[in-house]
Amino acid sequence: MAKGSLILAFLFQCLCTFAQQNSILFRNIGLNEGLSQSSVVDIAFDAKGMVWMATQDGLNRYNGKNFLIVDQKFDDKTSGTSSRLGKIESAGDHFLWILVKGGHLEKFDLINHTFLHADIFSGKTREVIVCFYPEKDGKLWVGTESGKLYEYDSQTEKVIRQITLPVTTSQPVINAFFRDSYGRLWIIGSTVGYLENNQVNPVFFEQLAPKETTSYSCMAEDKEGNLWLGSWGRGLFVKKKTEAHFQQFKGYKTGALPSDLVIEAILADETNRIWIGTYGKGLFIINTEEEKLDQLVNDRRNPFSIAFNDILSIKQDAHKGIWIGTDGGGLSYFNQNGNKFKLFTDQTVPPDVEISLVRSITTDNQGNIWVGTTNKGLTQINDKLARYKTWHFQAYKKNISNPDRIVSLFNDGEVLWVGTQGNGLILFDAKKGRIVKRLHPDGASSLKIPDGTVWCMYPHCKNEVWVGTQSSGLCLVNAGSGLVARYMPGDDGRDNFSDAIRAMVSINDSTLCIGFEKTGLLLFNTVRRIFNKMGSKDISSFFNTETSVKCLYFSDSLLWVGTGGRGILTYNMVTRRTSLITEKDGLPNNTIYGILPGPDHFLWASTNKGLSRFNTSIANLNVKSLQFTNYTAEQGLQGNEFNTGAFYKSPDGMLLFGGINGLNVFDPSKFNEVRKAVPVVFTHILIDNKAVGNETAVPFLREVRLGYRNHSIMLNFAALNFPPLTQYHYYYKLDGYDQEWIDAGQRNYAAYMNVPANSYRFLVKYVQPGNANEGVVTEMRIDIDGPFWEKNWFIAGLVLLFLGLMYGLYRYRIAQVFRLAQIRQGIATDLHDDIGSALSNINILSELSKKSLQNTGLAHTFLDRISEEVQTSSQSLDDIIWSVNTHNDNWEETFSRMRRYAAEVFENNNILYQLKVDEQVGIAKLDMEKRRDVFLVYKEVLSNINKHAEATEVGIEMGFKEQKLMMIICDNGKGFDKSKQTHRNGLKNLARRITRWKGSLTIDADDKGTRIKILI
Repeated sequence: MAKGSLILAFLFQCLCTFAQQNSILFRNIGLNEGLSQSSVVDIAFDAKGMVWMATQDGLNRYNGKNFLIVDQKFDDKTSGTSSRLGKIESAGDHFLWILVKGGHLEKFDLINHTFLHADIFSGKTREVIVCFYPEKDGKLWVGTESGKLYEYDSQTEKVIRQITLPVTTSQPVINAFFRDSYGRLWIIGSTVGYLENNQVNPVFFEQLAPKETTSYSCMAEDKEGNLWLGSWGRGLFVKKKTEAHFQQFKGYKTGALPSDLVIEAILADETNRIWIGTYGKGLFIINTEEEKLDQLVNDRRNPFSIAFNDILSIKQDAHKGIWIGTDGGGLSYFNQNGNKFKLFTDQTVPPDVEISLVRSITTDNQGNIWVGTTNKGLTQINDKLARYKTWHFQAYKKNISNPDRIVSLFNDGEVLWVGTQGNGLILFDAKKGRIVKRLHPDGASSLKIPDGTVWCMYPHCKNEVWVGTQSSGLCLVNAGSGLVARYMPGDDGRDNFSDAIRAMVSINDSTLCIGFEKTGLLLFNTVRRIFNKMGSKDISSFFNTETSVKCLYFSDSLLWVGTGGRGILTYNMVTRRTSLITEKDGLPNNTIYGILPGPDHFLWASTNKGLSRFNTSIANLNVKSLQFTNYTAEQGLQGNEFNTGAFYKSPDGMLLFGGINGLNVFDPSKFNEVRKAVPVVFTHILIDNKAVGNETAVPFLREVRLGYRNHSIMLNFAALNFPPLTQYHYYYKLDGYDQEWIDAGQRNYAAYMNVPANSYRFLVKYVQPGNANEGVVTEMRIDIDGPFWEKNWFIAGLVLLFLGLMYGLYRYRIAQVFRLAQIRQGIATDLHDDIGSALSNINILSELSKKSLQNTGLAHTFLDRISEEVQTSSQSLDDIIWSVNTHNDNWEETFSRMRRYAAEVFENNNILYQLKVDEQVGIAKLDMEKRRDVFLVYKEVLSNINKHAEATEVGIEMGFKEQKLMMIICDNGKGFDKSKQTHRNGLKNLARRITRWKGSLTIDADDKGTRIKILI
């Protein structure tokens, strides 16, 4: 008896497990998705909404698509009586508090990607930190392995106070903190109490059997103000809001909670469900309102079950999603908003129950769902009572390859009509689980029908059903008497329809619309029992090409026709207006297997790419893609591909759709939520394929800058909705460059190349298709620097430089004009002084010579003087012409002139001279005035030597020293006294000309000769 009870209990637990798994479907995230290690010890959310997970081997950030792994290690030590796990908590803004391996507390700066160690035990013996609790003001409560409590100020980096706990055990420890709705800080560990007046007030436990040690692990508070407390090995405790003590929670009448659970995590959600994470026994969910208890354990056959039975952490995000960290299975995620589809697959029902390849569906008034499969029989599902069973049917004759192919179902309230493909029509007593009657082509009298395939059925009256067959037209069958009548399109002389009837729907009390596999639509008058054409040229034209009818739905004068590959055809029976809705309009796929109505004029359609929800108004309006909401396996569907005939609306309004992997059941009224705003964050930015900054900092960046040598930028972004909403699209726009929003679908990046220099705003949002003008916009400023020659300051500088150059040229031109005028004035002065003076002398001498003609000697003297004056004038004129000639504007020509002049002066007077010129003298340009002054200085010195020095030898040396002309002229004459005053202007002219060019004159003279050194 005991053994039998044990087996029954085990079976009951299995059935309960199968039952509850249908309503709680997890999305599991592990190593294959990029998680660094499968033991997730803690979970937190940063200021941007990113999910952070601590594992033994790495700190992980998850954005819904990709992982970023930071090199950091965390403790993962668990036992039946204690644990030491790494911790993560948001520190606001761009910081995280993390408790890393060895019990070290650090602050992680996400922007700078740096870890700052919190030196709590400075100057003291270091202790192992087990837990911490951050306050909003920057203060931090820290609990240690030795049971010490510290309050730490992270701003001053000092411990404010240390509080001693009441000693209740020889092994004190603080395992966790919790702040309740009254603002009390609870300290949870070897003792449980709350902080008040600088001391911990312990709370006692009722009716708790003594044990050597009891250590408590975690706490949560539900909406009613009740506190739930977890322990290691002593199960779950609860303190009612009105009670002063904790008492052990043992469950409800419908199910007990084991009292020896090792509880690592507790969460109370907004629906007042208590999530209990245990070590070894999976997840318990307590529904306090319904007084119901469910246990969720890992099922290897079911990919939607909890990832692992050892649960270490449970956290809830801002979108009410629940994240569960396991010790070996990675992460499990659940969101009630994304879990509205109840799911039945081979993994969620007992192994001997067939649920895949669904072909037909109906329900009964006993709460049963009846599912016909392609080749696996008829399955009964009652998830409330955890009853599952599959019936198989024998072939009515040999050579029927698949007698279990159930392609249509109808429940008349008494028996279940089961239509098969090739195995006839079966009337099945669902209550007794037996066949009442079988009708097929080989049946006798009342059991005979003309066709063994029944594709569809529609009620006519009590006990009578219209039956659509493969090749025998439309049959009316009575449950008692069998075949009543058979009607073939064309029997009355009209167009010959020898086609399979695949769908039927009532237009009014006397009219059925019949959909055929190949030849379109006909109307059937149930009173006159005749077929009629639709009376629409558009419909006739539409079905001219072979188009199969998959399903029909009629409401408010509108006929909706689901086709195999051409979308949905709508036909208004009053206006005879047709319209076609396809993938281009927003349908996920053009093959429409089933159409069912929901509330508020919404329809649901099953396709090869999921389910689609849309309003009936699209038949009368211009269709836009935003009017469709499409769902896929990501949202909990049995798969993306559904099946012909596998759709049904139950009397209580539930919709049922079947496909290749199983069955979905859901309440369409729960899908009327307003479109949610989904925030988007930037995750990665590349400039010329090089990452910008630290990847942890990218979500917090507000602007990026490109230099003029940068050519490309790529921005990655992620919508923080888990899992991603496939019916939403990313829209982005580079404001100032793009004219319109760009629909990127599910592509979560944008790239630009060679964008002109300017300041732009990159905008991105995550909204439903066609809804780009709404939604939450995330912005990134992008400044692109142009080359410096395109900048305003450079252009302004060029303009100013040009103006300056023009002004400089103008000034230079004016200066040249003035200089030319001065030169001309100088030439005029020289001509006047030298030539004019000489001509005056010649004139005087000529007059004197005229008067002295009688005196031949005196006349000859005057004529000689005239000759000298003419020669002097010629020399002066030659000097002027030489100085003006630009051909002579170099040192080489100047020195040649000076050499010739020395020869003219000294050779005619028998003076021996030596002239030495530096070989480095080149053809460098020489200013005309400087050249003239240099020559005149040289000429003056040589002239003075010739006239006054009485020298017989002269040495001349010319060269360059430190970019200056150096002339050294020596003679062996009588010298002169430099200090002696004279009325002559020779030396004065020398000094003036040399000083004009910032040169120097040095004269050394004695009775042995004179040495003159000139630097210019």
